[in-house]
Amino acid sequence: MILLLVINPTSDTRSVYDVCIMKPYKEIIHCKPQKFLRMTGITQKNFSDLYDKIKQHIENEKKLNPLKRRGLKSSRVSLQDCILLALYYIRHYPTFQVLGNIFGIQESYCHKVYSRYLRIIANVEKLPSRLDLIDNKRKH
Repeated sequence: MILLLVINPTSDTRSVYDVCIMKPYKEIIHCKPQKFLRMTGITQKNFSDLYDKIKQHIENEKKLNPLKRRGLKSSRVSLQDCILLALYYIRHYPTFQVLGNIFGIQESYCHKVYSRYLRIIANVEKLPSRLDLIDNKRKH
């Protein structure tokens, strides 16, 4: 569970509130389906299917480019949490500073994770590119 530190601007005291905005995937998977849908914008079954597709995509990418991962440290955030981060951003559109606080990571790393997994989700789900959408709009 993530704790958020809230500073009251009218006083010098700090208080900690347990906001329960976002929990790691291992804890969220056991919540009610409606709550999961409200937080992520997709059902648990769709999330599981998306996770499987992304995992397969990443494995295929590693096989095609074995030297690409050379010298890099493993991620501090699990694959499920990276997907949650991207979906949470799409669903709620917080700033990266807030999103980083929610997931307990730095703002810049949060942006890096979001950007990478948004591209992967677009590739895996075969979403049209921005240029395709613009061209399609011009045709109609």
